[in-house]
Order: sequence, then C-alpha cells, then structure tokens
Amino acid sequence: MEPVEEATRVQILDAARQLIIRQGYDATGVSEICKAAGVSKGAFYYHFESKHQLFLTLLSEWLSSLDTSFASIHDSTNTVMEQFEKMAGASDMIFHTLENPIPTFLAFWSKAYQDPNTWQETIQPFRHYQHGFEALLDQGKQSGSLNTDISSIDGSRILVGMAIGIILQGLIFPEDADWQQVLTRAVKVFNTGLERSQV
Repeated sequence: MEPVEEATRVQILDAARQLIIRQGYDATGVSEICKAAGVSKGAFYYHFESKHQLFLTLLSEWLSSLDTSFASIHDSTNTVMEQFEKMAGASDMIFHTLENPIPTFLAFWSKAYQDPNTWQETIQPFRHYQHGFEALLDQGKQSGSLNTDISSIDGSRILVGMAIGIILQGLIFPEDADWQQVLTRAVKVFNTGLERSQV
C-alpha cells in the first residue's frame, strides 16, 4: 500500500475509533467518520467495505497488541501456570484501554448476528484465545506439570469463560473492585485446580 493510501486508512481508523468510543457504534455513521477524518466516502469505501468491516479492523488491531503482550510473556516464563498468571497480570491493558465498551459492543454484536459471515468474523477472537489456551494446556500436560483429569478443550473453555465474566463485570461495575486483581486471583485458583499433585 502506498504511503498516502496508508495514511488515509490510518486517518479513517483514528477518526472512527474516537467517534465510536465517544458516541457508540449505532450513532456513528460513515458520513460522520469521513467528515472527522477529512476524507471522501470514496476513500472510505476504497479501504473498507462497510462500517462493520472497519469495526472488525479496529478490534483486530487491538487484539494484535494484546497478542504481542502475551507473546512476550510466553518468551519470559518457564511454566504454563506462570504464563496464565502473567497474562492475567497484564489485563490492565483490557480494563484501562476500553472506554464505553458495553453499548458499543452490544450494538455491534446485535448487527453482526444478522449476517452469518460477519458473525463468524466477530466470534473469531474468542476461538483464537480458546485454541491458544488449549495448546498451552496440552503443553503443560506433556511436560507433566498439569493433571489430566480435565480435557484441554474444557480447561480452555473454563478459562475463557471465567476471563470474559470477570472482564464483563469490570466493564459494568468498574468502581466495585480492582478487577485486574480479581482476574489474577481467579487464575491462581484455576491453576491450583490444574496443578499435578506431587504426592
């Protein structure tokens, strides 16, 4: 992509991010995004097929930064359980970078659900982390550090479900607790249940 085209794409994404965070997904139209970005509708549709695709791009970029953080943790830890705990410790990136997310995501998900292809793209991040955690659990079992009483797929589903539930509570009730600490403690409990007995 030419530098000018890339600069235009970044302008559109930056404008959309600010508008959607401030006023929500439904209330933000393509025309408004174009005006804020200083580009034409033609330029918008050159880079994005729709507002849905733009939102998925924003989500993908945010998740990529999260993946980078998790990759760094993977390279600096020795055990699977330590990785899970450090991932939870890095969750401030989730709690402190999402503003006004509940109405934004609910509005987007309600629209995405109506289109099977868009819905599959929308739920892909959940599959991504589920499969990633499943692979880590398999790794822990192969090393002999985790028990085999629970399947890796079930363990990953439990972990993702637990994380989503705590993150959702943190977004709905941000002042009720230090949700990053709650998530870290929950992961420690999860790890205790997975640790192979040394007896």
